[in-house]
Amino acid sequence: YGTAEGDRVNDTETNGSGLTTYERSRAVLDALGITAEKAGSGFIKGQNAKIELNNVEYESSTNMFQINGLNITATKESDYTPVKDDEGNEIGRNYTTTNISTTTDVDGAYNMIKDFLKKYNEIINEMDKLYNEKPNKTYEPLTSEEKDAMSDEEVEEWEKKIKDSLLSRDDNLRTLINTFKEGMAAAYKTSSGKTYSLASFGINTLSYFEAADNEKGAYHIDGDSDDEKTKGNDDKLRAMLTNNLDDTMDFFNNLAKNIYGKLGDMMARSDYRSFKSLYDDKALKKEYEDLEKDLKDEEQYLSDYEDKWYDKFAAMEKAMEKVNSKQNALAGLFGTGR
Repeated sequence: YGTAEGDRVNDTETNGSGLTTYERSRAVLDALGITAEKAGSGFIKGQNAKIELNNVEYESSTNMFQINGLNITATKESDYTPVKDDEGNEIGRNYTTTNISTTTDVDGAYNMIKDFLKKYNEIINEMDKLYNEKPNKTYEPLTSEEKDAMSDEEVEEWEKKIKDSLLSRDDNLRTLINTFKEGMAAAYKTSSGKTYSLASFGINTLSYFEAADNEKGAYHIDGDSDDEKTKGNDDKLRAMLTNNLDDTMDFFNNLAKNIYGKLGDMMARSDYRSFKSLYDDKALKKEYEDLEKDLKDEEQYLSDYEDKWYDKFAAMEKAMEKVNSKQNALAGLFGTGR
């Protein structure tokens, strides 16, 4: 209980009931099964929970501990034998050891890695496909008049063919692909001091002639029952998870951090690109604005050119009208004289 409750417990005024506030509060506490350590005290002071695991003591402000991936809840004080001095005073306690049994969720860790590789393969295959797409120079953007003359399906198909080749041999996309592939192919040292690569866990790409087009960067797990290409191989990944879970998970954490860090460097803000952008969007925006300005300048030039020639032709027409007028006047004069 807080200070306010303690004040009420230690208050000795009777408040007209014949019982002191302390006595009335004590009766309430007794009814609730809450007892004080000694008369006159209003609360029992709490203390942090402590456990000893593998000769190391851990302390928590709650009764829950998270240690090396284990979630441990202390539900009660362990049985103990008091240690007393010659005078019978307790000077220590010998606690009874509690055995904890743990099991490693190999299937859960295996499926997590498998899912990670599946998503990676989807991304790298799509990027390879876009990069290797042949440029389609026969399809130019449609004008409004051309779109009006085509069906919606024809327009959609036409524009799809243009979009599919937009990233063909794109330098930024190539840099991104190389970043992913280099990160996946690298070796990483774990906290145990050992160095591993994906091949250490039986995870490899297929040979050049065995892999399908645009799937040469995809990884396959040896022994994966869902993979027709590698299901007959020894399952090194499952064996490593069973025998050395810490090193295995440490390796994949380091791999993910490395790729994430390199992607972060690529997406850093610069004079040419915004933060979290893989493309030089600032440079593209400036190029677009420059082209837009050039287009407006050209349109203005054409407009001025048209006005110039319009004025010339208008002046010529007026001159012709004057000539015709004079000719008619002369013709009239000659006709009259005749």
